[in-house]
Amino acid sequence: MNAFNADQLRTLALILLKINDRGAALALAFFGVSGMLNAYLIFRSTFLPRALGILGMISSAGWLRFFYPPLRFPSFMFIVVFALSVAAVEIFWLIVFGVDEERWKERYRLSTQVL
Repeated sequence: MNAFNADQLRTLALILLKINDRGAALALAFFGVSGMLNAYLIFRSTFLPRALGILGMISSAGWLRFFYPPLRFPSFMFIVVFALSVAAVEIFWLIVFGVDEERWKERYRLSTQVL
């Protein structure tokens, strides 16, 4: 590191921090796309309550805000708390209640009759 003086090292560190910040924001935005698709599938399925899908879509919309830079950070903590709460509710539902097994078997039975 003797090739750079102290100001150049600080500038390089700042550039790398800004690149990391933009990369993390882009990753959160694409996480929002993934979450929106998952929430839509939960909403459309008959195996889980539709409310879980709606809550998932709302929390994913918060992550999608990271595609537009001015909306990124003003409400970041609210988005994180809400999204983690929704994820905790979904996990709780799957652990305690699981999927609707009767509907699952009915859909399986209908899909095998078509063949």
